[in-house]
Amino acid sequence: MITLARQDVLLNDVGVSWPHWARDNSPVDRIVMISGTEVHGWRTPRQIAGIATAPAPQVLGLHAWDDAREGLAIGTPWVIFDIEKLIRMLLRQSPLAYRVLASHLCAVDIAPIDREFILNAAVTQQLVRNIGLEAKNTIATTHRRDDVLGILAELAAGWALARGHVDLHAAAVLGTHPEWNDLDLESDADLRRAILSLSDELLSLEAPLPERPADYDGLSTWLVNRRLQTVS
Repeated sequence: MITLARQDVLLNDVGVSWPHWARDNSPVDRIVMISGTEVHGWRTPRQIAGIATAPAPQVLGLHAWDDAREGLAIGTPWVIFDIEKLIRMLLRQSPLAYRVLASHLCAVDIAPIDREFILNAAVTQQLVRNIGLEAKNTIATTHRRDDVLGILAELAAGWALARGHVDLHAAAVLGTHPEWNDLDLESDADLRRAILSLSDELLSLEAPLPERPADYDGLSTWLVNRRLQTVS
């Protein structure tokens, strides 16, 4: 059983009125920040993501529709995923899908989603390994300090998840790590050592998570009900 470590916190003062933006870019259920100082506790590139639910007639009909949209809002990149696409990504143990559902820094929550149910139904041990593998594969070609700190933050989230906690606040999570709790964030060499060490740790860790999605049928039922309850 994994649990949300943090209650939702309202995201303010990012230069965009997200409630107005959501109305202009409907459908939107929820908008969160998945990367940035406010999320991780240290400076990382700011990213906004959201979840939408297309109504059943739109999905079942003949007209084309997008299951993902992206763009820029005053220089901040954003992406909105249809809930089905996001769940399918999570079933493939996507670190990005996990961050969208894990974030507690919420700008808009028009149609609340049972995030804890979805995460417990879909997340497996492989997600922890995928987070470690993604970091290991990208650190050698990553040079901007903010991006390096972003990789470290993702590893911290993976380390928390391996202990049953859904928490993107990297500074708080690493503060409890036995080896990296006093990491010098100003030292590029120390950051890279920590990243490689944490990557190896996640890749070898036997996390107390299921080997397969715990409730695929429950997720399917939840999604059908969600679609049917969504008004176009």
